[in-house]
Amino acid sequence: NLKRSVELVVGVGVTAAVDFALLEQIASSPRDVIRVDDFNALVRNLGRIIDQVCFQPAPQPVPVPPPAPVPIPGPAPQVCTSALDIALIIDSSGSINEVTVNWPTVIDFLIRLVNQFDIGVDRVNIGAVQFSDRENLEWTLDQYFDRDSMIQAIRRIRYLGGRTNLAGGLELANTQIFNARGDRPNVPNVALVITDGLPNERESETIPQATNLKRSV
Repeated sequence: NLKRSVELVVGVGVTAAVDFALLEQIASSPRDVIRVDDFNALVRNLGRIIDQVCFQPAPQPVPVPPPAPVPIPGPAPQVCTSALDIALIIDSSGSINEVTVNWPTVIDFLIRLVNQFDIGVDRVNIGAVQFSDRENLEWTLDQYFDRDSMIQAIRRIRYLGGRTNLAGGLELANTQIFNARGDRPNVPNVALVITDGLPNERESETIPQATNLKRSV
Protein backbone atom coordinates (compact mmCIF):
# COMPACT_ATOMS: atom_id res chain seq x y z
CA ASN A 1 0.00 0.00 0.00
CA LEU A 2 1.43 3.36 -1.04
CA LYS A 3 -0.99 5.73 0.54
CA ARG A 4 -3.63 6.60 3.11
CA SER A 5 -7.31 6.79 2.18
CA VAL A 6 -8.73 8.92 -0.63
CA GLU A 7 -9.41 12.34 0.87
CA LEU A 8 -12.33 13.20 -1.38
CA VAL A 9 -14.75 11.43 -3.74
CA VAL A 10 -17.00 13.76 -5.76
CA GLY A 11 -19.95 12.39 -7.71
CA VAL A 12 -21.46 14.19 -10.70
CA GLY A 13 -24.86 12.79 -11.68
CA VAL A 14 -26.08 13.78 -15.13
CA THR A 15 -29.86 13.60 -15.77
CA ALA A 16 -32.65 12.49 -13.44
CA ALA A 17 -31.99 8.83 -14.35
CA VAL A 18 -29.13 8.72 -11.82
CA ASP A 19 -29.70 6.97 -8.51
CA PHE A 20 -28.67 9.93 -6.37
CA ALA A 21 -29.12 8.01 -3.12
CA LEU A 22 -26.52 5.55 -4.39
CA LEU A 23 -24.24 8.34 -5.63
CA GLU A 24 -24.38 9.95 -2.18
CA GLN A 25 -23.09 6.68 -0.70
CA ILE A 26 -20.29 6.54 -3.27
CA ALA A 27 -19.23 10.15 -2.66
CA SER A 28 -17.46 11.28 0.49
CA SER A 29 -20.71 12.87 1.70
CA PRO A 30 -24.07 13.97 0.25
CA ARG A 31 -22.71 17.50 -0.15
CA ASP A 32 -20.04 16.08 -2.48
CA VAL A 33 -22.69 15.11 -5.05
CA ILE A 34 -23.49 17.53 -7.87
CA ARG A 35 -26.75 17.15 -9.79
CA VAL A 36 -26.66 18.18 -13.45
CA ASP A 37 -29.83 18.31 -15.54
CA ASP A 38 -28.29 17.20 -18.84
CA PHE A 39 -24.95 16.88 -20.61
CA ASN A 40 -25.04 20.42 -21.95
CA ALA A 41 -25.25 21.62 -18.34
CA LEU A 42 -21.90 19.99 -17.48
CA VAL A 43 -19.96 22.98 -18.76
CA ARG A 44 -22.35 25.42 -17.05
CA ASN A 45 -21.59 23.65 -13.77
CA LEU A 46 -17.83 23.53 -14.31
CA GLY A 47 -17.15 26.13 -11.63
CA ARG A 48 -19.13 24.18 -9.02
CA ILE A 49 -17.33 20.96 -9.92
CA ILE A 50 -13.89 22.59 -9.71
CA ASP A 51 -14.80 24.12 -6.34
CA GLN A 52 -15.60 20.62 -5.05
CA VAL A 53 -12.64 18.81 -6.61
CA CYS A 54 -9.95 21.35 -5.71
CA PHE A 55 -9.28 19.81 -2.31
CA GLN A 56 -7.64 22.27 0.07
CA PRO A 57 -5.90 20.82 3.13
CA ALA A 58 -6.23 22.83 6.33
CA PRO A 59 -4.10 25.96 5.91
CA GLN A 60 -1.00 26.41 8.05
CA PRO A 61 -0.22 29.80 9.62
CA VAL A 62 2.19 31.79 7.50
CA PRO A 63 3.87 35.15 8.05
CA VAL A 64 2.15 38.12 6.45
CA PRO A 65 4.26 39.06 3.40
CA PRO A 66 5.13 42.67 2.54
CA PRO A 67 2.97 44.40 -0.08
CA ALA A 68 3.59 42.95 -3.52
CA PRO A 69 4.58 45.16 -6.45
CA VAL A 70 1.99 45.87 -9.13
CA PRO A 71 1.93 42.68 -11.26
CA ILE A 72 2.76 42.70 -14.94
CA PRO A 73 -0.24 41.43 -16.98
CA GLY A 74 0.16 37.82 -18.01
CA PRO A 75 -1.78 34.56 -18.43
CA ALA A 76 -4.79 34.19 -16.17
CA PRO A 77 -4.02 31.93 -13.18
CA GLN A 78 -5.54 28.48 -13.09
CA VAL A 79 -8.51 27.95 -10.82
CA CYS A 80 -6.88 25.06 -8.94
CA THR A 81 -3.19 25.19 -8.07
CA SER A 82 -3.24 22.69 -5.19
CA ALA A 83 -0.96 19.66 -5.42
CA LEU A 84 -3.45 16.81 -6.04
CA ASP A 85 -3.58 13.27 -7.43
CA ILE A 86 -6.92 13.04 -9.25
CA ALA A 87 -8.70 10.03 -10.75
CA LEU A 88 -11.34 10.71 -13.39
CA ILE A 89 -13.88 7.85 -13.40
CA ILE A 90 -15.92 8.34 -16.56
CA ASP A 91 -19.19 6.65 -17.55
CA SER A 92 -18.98 5.48 -21.18
CA SER A 93 -22.09 3.27 -21.23
CA GLY A 94 -24.78 3.05 -23.90
CA SER A 95 -27.10 5.55 -22.23
CA ILE A 96 -24.65 8.38 -22.98
CA ASN A 97 -25.58 8.25 -26.67
CA GLU A 98 -28.96 6.54 -26.34
CA VAL A 99 -31.25 9.48 -27.17
CA THR A 100 -28.79 12.19 -28.14
CA VAL A 101 -25.12 11.80 -29.10
CA ASN A 102 -23.58 13.22 -25.93
CA TRP A 103 -20.08 11.75 -26.00
CA PRO A 104 -18.53 14.77 -27.77
CA THR A 105 -20.04 16.95 -25.03
CA VAL A 106 -18.40 14.75 -22.39
CA ILE A 107 -15.03 15.09 -24.14
CA ASP A 108 -15.45 18.87 -24.39
CA PHE A 109 -16.26 19.02 -20.68
CA LEU A 110 -13.19 16.95 -19.75
CA ILE A 111 -10.95 19.26 -21.79
CA ARG A 112 -12.44 22.32 -20.09
CA LEU A 113 -12.02 20.61 -16.72
CA VAL A 114 -8.33 19.85 -17.27
CA ASN A 115 -7.77 23.44 -18.40
CA GLN A 116 -8.71 24.57 -14.89
CA PHE A 117 -5.84 22.68 -13.23
CA ASP A 118 -2.16 23.53 -12.89
CA ILE A 119 -0.85 20.29 -14.41
CA GLY A 120 2.75 19.47 -13.56
CA VAL A 121 5.12 17.04 -11.87
CA ASP A 122 4.82 18.80 -8.52
CA ARG A 123 1.28 20.15 -8.94
CA VAL A 124 -1.87 18.42 -10.20
CA ASN A 125 -1.47 14.90 -11.62
CA ILE A 126 -4.50 13.25 -13.25
CA GLY A 127 -5.25 9.65 -14.24
CA ALA A 128 -8.39 8.46 -16.01
CA VAL A 129 -10.52 5.34 -16.36
CA GLN A 130 -13.77 4.83 -18.22
CA PHE A 131 -16.38 2.16 -17.66
CA SER A 132 -19.27 0.51 -19.49
CA ASP A 133 -19.83 -3.25 -19.24
CA ARG A 134 -16.04 -3.36 -19.10
CA GLU A 135 -13.56 -0.88 -17.70
CA ASN A 136 -10.55 0.67 -19.38
CA LEU A 137 -7.50 2.42 -17.98
CA GLU A 138 -6.89 5.46 -20.17
CA TRP A 139 -3.77 6.80 -18.47
CA THR A 140 -2.02 6.75 -15.08
CA LEU A 141 -1.02 9.56 -12.74
CA ASP A 142 2.59 9.58 -13.97
CA GLN A 143 1.87 9.59 -17.69
CA TYR A 144 1.19 13.26 -18.56
CA PHE A 145 2.70 16.26 -16.82
CA ASP A 146 1.57 19.04 -19.13
CA ARG A 147 -1.89 20.21 -20.10
CA ASP A 148 -1.48 19.93 -23.88
CA SER A 149 -0.46 16.25 -23.73
CA MET A 150 -3.36 15.46 -21.42
CA ILE A 151 -5.86 17.22 -23.68
CA GLN A 152 -4.60 15.18 -26.62
CA ALA A 153 -5.08 12.03 -24.51
CA ILE A 154 -8.67 13.09 -23.74
CA ARG A 155 -9.36 13.53 -27.44
CA ARG A 156 -8.15 9.96 -28.01
CA ILE A 157 -10.63 8.43 -25.53
CA ARG A 158 -12.99 6.18 -27.50
CA TYR A 159 -16.61 5.76 -26.52
CA LEU A 160 -17.34 2.21 -25.31
CA GLY A 161 -21.14 1.81 -25.16
CA GLY A 162 -22.75 -1.15 -23.45
CA ARG A 163 -23.96 -1.62 -19.89
CA THR A 164 -22.95 0.25 -16.72
CA ASN A 165 -20.29 -1.43 -14.58
CA LEU A 166 -19.60 1.38 -12.11
CA ALA A 167 -18.11 -1.11 -9.64
CA GLY A 168 -15.48 -1.99 -12.23
CA GLY A 169 -14.61 1.65 -12.80
CA LEU A 170 -14.20 2.27 -9.07
CA GLU A 171 -12.09 -0.87 -8.67
CA LEU A 172 -9.82 0.02 -11.59
CA ALA A 173 -9.25 3.55 -10.26
CA ASN A 174 -8.37 2.11 -6.86
CA THR A 175 -5.87 -0.42 -8.18
CA GLN A 176 -4.39 1.21 -11.30
CA ILE A 177 -4.48 4.94 -10.50
CA PHE A 178 -4.38 5.09 -6.71
CA ASN A 179 -2.13 2.58 -4.95
CA ALA A 180 -0.10 2.34 -8.13
CA ARG A 181 2.96 3.88 -9.73
CA GLY A 182 2.72 7.67 -9.71
CA ASP A 183 0.46 7.90 -6.65
CA ARG A 184 2.37 10.39 -4.49
CA PRO A 185 2.39 9.52 -0.75
CA ASN A 186 2.15 13.08 0.57
CA VAL A 187 -0.42 14.50 -1.86
CA PRO A 188 -4.22 14.27 -1.41
CA ASN A 189 -6.08 11.70 -3.51
CA VAL A 190 -9.29 12.96 -5.11
CA ALA A 191 -11.71 10.91 -7.25
CA LEU A 192 -14.28 12.45 -9.61
CA VAL A 193 -17.06 10.07 -10.72
CA ILE A 194 -19.18 11.17 -13.70
CA THR A 195 -22.23 9.03 -14.49
CA ASP A 196 -25.64 9.37 -16.12
CA GLY A 197 -27.58 6.31 -14.99
CA LEU A 198 -27.95 3.20 -12.88
CA PRO A 199 -25.33 0.47 -12.46
CA ASN A 200 -26.57 -2.71 -14.16
CA GLU A 201 -23.42 -4.85 -14.02
CA ARG A 202 -21.95 -6.06 -10.70
CA GLU A 203 -24.59 -3.89 -9.00
CA SER A 204 -24.11 -5.48 -5.58
CA GLU A 205 -20.39 -4.67 -5.71
CA THR A 206 -20.82 -0.93 -6.31
CA ILE A 207 -20.91 0.18 -2.66
CA PRO A 208 -18.16 -2.25 -1.54
CA GLN A 209 -15.89 -1.00 -4.32
CA ALA A 210 -16.67 2.61 -3.37
CA THR A 211 -15.77 1.77 0.22
CA ASN A 212 -12.50 0.19 -0.93
CA LEU A 213 -11.72 3.28 -2.99
CA LYS A 214 -12.30 5.59 -0.04
CA ARG A 215 -10.14 3.40 2.19
CA SER A 216 -7.59 2.98 -0.62
CA VAL A 217 -6.36 -0.27 0.93
